Amino acid sequence: MNCSLSKSPSKAACALYKFEGKAGFRELVVEAGDELNILKEAGDGWSLVRVSSGEIGLLPQTYYTPTFTYSPKLLACIVPQTFAFLALD
Repeated sequence: MNCSLSKSPSKAACALYKFEGKAGFRELVVEAGDELNILKEAGDGWSLVRVSSGEIGLLPQTYYTPTFTYSPKLLACIVPQTFAFLALD
């Protein structure tokens, strides 16, 4: 098994705060904790985002934090190495 430990961040993110955007400006309404998919940066501190319901709109970049996902294959490499390291202590 090829165990590359480089982190490959996805475009996944999580809403930090509630945001009630204005529909006339294509802004989203999100709740804190909503799962997001960042489609692209739109400029001036805004991003084009898809919420888990499928709705797409704008959200200020300060209202979300990126999350990282790992493939099952990568986890199969990381987890045994982590436990082996801990066993040495």
